[in-house]
Amino acid sequence: MNVFIMIFTLIATSSHRKLFLSIEAPYYVAPEVLRREYTKSCDIWSIGVITYILLCGYPPFYGDSDTQIFESVKVGKFDFPSPEWDDISQTAKEFVISMLKKSPKDRPQATDALKHPWLREQLGFEQLPKTGISHSSRKFGEFSKYLAMKKLKKAALGHIAAHLTQTEVGKLEEMFRSLDHNGDGTISMVDLNEAIEQGNFNAEVKEGLDELRRDISLSDGAKLNYRDFVAATMDRNLAIREDNMRLAFDHFRHTEADYLTLEDLADVFGREAPAKELMNFLDFDKDGKISFEDFRHAVVESIDEDDSQS
Repeated sequence: MNVFIMIFTLIATSSHRKLFLSIEAPYYVAPEVLRREYTKSCDIWSIGVITYILLCGYPPFYGDSDTQIFESVKVGKFDFPSPEWDDISQTAKEFVISMLKKSPKDRPQATDALKHPWLREQLGFEQLPKTGISHSSRKFGEFSKYLAMKKLKKAALGHIAAHLTQTEVGKLEEMFRSLDHNGDGTISMVDLNEAIEQGNFNAEVKEGLDELRRDISLSDGAKLNYRDFVAATMDRNLAIREDNMRLAFDHFRHTEADYLTLEDLADVFGREAPAKELMNFLDFDKDGKISFEDFRHAVVESIDEDDSQS
């Protein structure tokens, strides 16, 4: 289906009845839904998120857990990062901005959204570029893969971080303790942001923390625990070392067989949906098994992708 027709259909449907697209989808949930307020404006927000994803391949509000995603949504801040948004028109950005207003009353009604110049242009008032549909569809597929790989990487690095020796952790523990002012095993985003701005970290550690801040987009009152801090800042070569990758792989296995199953991944993610997504990308021969090499390749690929975007 033409992705612009899909957006049009969603908006048109929303003008007649409430779709409630966001109730069980953390990435698409509107801020007011988190306060248990449901109106047609919730759907306008969700359609704005869908449009954003179709245009660039990733969500405007994201994190490594539902809680982190919800915190990002509550803050309501997003941008249009380079290079994905460099060639996307200003009118398209204005359409997204209008749909993702934090206050429901500031968002357009469905009938007004349907009249937006960008949507009218894409629906045929001007010639749609031949590559537009395939590009957007491809981006949506890349987004699904990106999310699945990112969840796997977080789970793997989190387990590795929890089992590093004092020597391997090095100065990271000292850095964390210097920011953990009340000694409760967490640091606030305010303290972390101040430390980063003051240049208290070397380039490699700062890169990891910048990525962590982008991923979770937490509010100032949120907390970061020790394991996530180490997972984000540990040396890359240490993270992808074969014995550490094997440590995580073996931790995820629940049988004696040397492969991961859907049930193993569902246990890692806490639910079956993201596990099925990952199986679709990694189980090439569709035998229901993910080998250690496939697992390691997926984690390393996700780490390398994040490094390239830093």
